[in-house]
Amino acid sequence: MLFDYIRLLKFKLSMNQPFRTFFIGLTLLITGLTLQAQDKSAAWKLYNSNKRAEAREAFSALAKAEETAAEAELALAFMDYDEDNADEAFKHFNAFFNASKNPYPFTYALWSSSMVFNGTSKLSPDRMKLLQKIMADPNANGTIKAMAQGQLGYHYARLGDFKKSYAEFHKVGALENWQILGGFDNISGNGFNKDFGVLAAGDQSEIKFKNKGGANVKWFDVKDIRKDKWFDFSYYLSISNSIVYAQTFVDSKTEQEVFLRAGNSGSFKVWLNDKLIISDQEERDCDLDVYNIKVKLNAGANRILVQCGESENDRSNFMIRLT
Repeated sequence: MLFDYIRLLKFKLSMNQPFRTFFIGLTLLITGLTLQAQDKSAAWKLYNSNKRAEAREAFSALAKAEETAAEAELALAFMDYDEDNADEAFKHFNAFFNASKNPYPFTYALWSSSMVFNGTSKLSPDRMKLLQKIMADPNANGTIKAMAQGQLGYHYARLGDFKKSYAEFHKVGALENWQILGGFDNISGNGFNKDFGVLAAGDQSEIKFKNKGGANVKWFDVKDIRKDKWFDFSYYLSISNSIVYAQTFVDSKTEQEVFLRAGNSGSFKVWLNDKLIISDQEERDCDLDVYNIKVKLNAGANRILVQCGESENDRSNFMIRLT
């Protein structure tokens, strides 16, 4: 169809000078896009064939063209990352960020890698500049901005400025006031679908349960949680081969719809007002807001009940935000 259109334009060339100018511009555009596609394909072919020097040269050339700069810079960032050259990887990632129309899916995926913010490390000036740009960007969504607040918290903690650190972590907006209960048997993950009576007991905090050791246990208040606002069961209970529970109560002035956003380590269940809204038996190790569920809060108190399970990954934690 495109070539039929070009033939029609060729016929009109002899009739009208503006058509001639338009046709030449269209031909150059199509030719340029075709060559760019071929060049990108050739560069990735070199990369996948492990011809790194040739691939680097090809992507460096593509990085000079506006249409291919973002993809080429990201490719160069991955190449430097593979070669443990974190500073160069970040330089190329930063160039990708500035060239891309929507860099945030990649920014989220690579957030903790050395090519972006390098885990919980102190931020270098150029990384701090990128973080501030993200926080000021109206196109950055709430999850990315919450991650940015957390990153600032880690940065100030590394500097020893704990007052600033805790203030930034607080801005993440995680639910903090929890009671916990546990732990119940979860050898080989067998406790995920077992009924330990916790759901049926409702919010009656004085009821006693038998834990996996045969001891009587009941809900107890947690006075403080991890400073980065992840609720970590290992701070309070033995989590090995265990199912553990947490509950909190959220007061809403009105009936309203909100998003419940969660991340966790371990198997995971969440109930809101006794309705199961998240159930994942796989023992994942997730960042914040991996689970996003639209829910309705009742006017007044709303009970959020969390079940986490550990049998293989030595971690049991979660973070829940309401937005």
